[in-house]
This record gives sequence, structure tokens and C-alpha cells, in this order.
Amino acid sequence: MADGFADRVAAAVRAHGPLCAGIDPSGALLASWGLSDDPRGLRAFCRVCVEGFAGTVGVIKPQVAFFERHGSAGMAELERLIAEATAAGLIVIATPNGATSTPRRRRTPTHGSATRARSQPTR
Repeated sequence: MADGFADRVAAAVRAHGPLCAGIDPSGALLASWGLSDDPRGLRAFCRVCVEGFAGTVGVIKPQVAFFERHGSAGMAELERLIAEATAAGLIVIATPNGATSTPRRRRTPTHGSATRARSQPTR
């Protein structure tokens, strides 16, 4: 039996393959499905996604920013999605807005000693 998150992901990949289905309910996508760009539309979209993905893929990844843009009601729909997807046997990987984008370049000190000190091995 899979105990930790990594174990559950590995089991899902063994069972269904490595596909991770993104759930990105943008306003344009909701409109193209004939859904309203509001929490009701999110709920309908997510239900179809869970029904379609359950038993087909093992892992889904909702883009949190598309839920967050609807405020607390949108976040409640994200919570509902996670609960329904988990109940359907899907692994959910939800990352906060910006966590999957290219990392920002870290500022490097311009003072030479700070750069040398950072490259020194620790004892």
C-alpha cells in the first residue's frame, strides 16, 4: 500500500502512465465550453474534468491562479475539485500562482568577498 505522496504518485503512474492532466479554466476556455466565467462555471468544468480523467490518468494539476481570480468562492471551488478528484482516485498536484514559472534570477552580491565566501566549502 502506498503511504507517502511520492509512493501514491508512483503507483498512479504505474497504473495509468506518466500523463499529468492540467486543469486550467481560463475565462476563454470556460466560454468556449458555454460556461460562465464565475464559480458556477468552474464547478461545472471541474466536474466534467474529474469524470473524464478518473480511471484514465492518475495525476491532475489544477492551475491555482485560475481559481484564485474568483476570490474566496473560486478557492472554495478549488477545494471542492481537490476533494472530488481525491475521492475519484486521482492524485492532485496544486501549486500556488507562479510556483511553476521560471524562477526569478537571484541577486548576486557585487562585492567580491561575498561571492568568494559563498563558494567556499563549509566545514
